[in-house]
Amino acid sequence: MLYQVYFKILSNVIRKAKRVYYDKKIKNSSIKYKTTCDIIKKLTNNQHSQIDIQELTIDSNHLKDQQDALDNYLLSIIDKISKNNANNETNNEKVPTMEVL
Repeated sequence: MLYQVYFKILSNVIRKAKRVYYDKKIKNSSIKYKTTCDIIKKLTNNQHSQIDIQELTIDSNHLKDQQDALDNYLLSIIDKISKNNANNETNNEKVPTMEVL
């Protein structure tokens, strides 16, 4: 029983430490987009996977130009995360949803 309590506390501390580490890494980066993509790739152990995306839907907008659509989507998320970190408060802005078709 005591083990489970300590395990939960340790897991929370590790999760928060990782968040602080990656937030600082992005904040201190001169190319935030690339740094964010590198972190995502590292955390997901994602190698270059080839997926043929025909169309993207972002906030009910159907987009055929996949690269621009994905770039805009990721940049909007990075911008909202940066604003949230800069304000150091909870940001209630809705992050756009993306659906791959």
